[in-house]
Amino acid sequence: MAFRVMVVGGYGNFGSIVCRHLAQMPEIELLLSGRDARKLQRQVAELQAQSGRACEGWCGDAMGAGFQAALRELNIQLVVHTGGPFQGQSYAVAESCIDAGVNYCDLADCRTFVNGIDVLDARAREAGVAVLSGCSSVPTLSSAIIDQQRSRFARIDSIEHGISSSAKMPGLSTV
Repeated sequence: MAFRVMVVGGYGNFGSIVCRHLAQMPEIELLLSGRDARKLQRQVAELQAQSGRACEGWCGDAMGAGFQAALRELNIQLVVHTGGPFQGQSYAVAESCIDAGVNYCDLADCRTFVNGIDVLDARAREAGVAVLSGCSSVPTLSSAIIDQQRSRFARIDSIEHGISSSAKMPGLSTV
């Protein structure tokens, strides 16, 4: 039985990249989600043409009231949330996942969002699902560099860093 993955924001910049990789994995059944039906259908068709495999689309608001029911009806096992920017965003997507018994990860690079998601830990554990935040290049790469180099320093008081995303001008989420 295949593992069903939904990518929220599946036709956006980062969502498209994630979907291209997942569409190549034979053990994954991919489902893209977004609010724009035309963009969603275009991306689904493009992925199917590139990968030669079927994938699905769900058009709706992942922060809306119907998202939790959709996760259950579609038998989703993992949601990858790429619908940034995460600055000021609520945890509605993660909360719907927890309530539906679905594992969740996001590509958030907003420190406040990533550091605050621990408020959902007890609920996630009780539901038996994983909730992962900050699975993006900015937190991941900067943490890897810090881990690799910290032994060279007796003490680190602060770190300033910057990473620019893809070939596009950085947006609010990466400034």
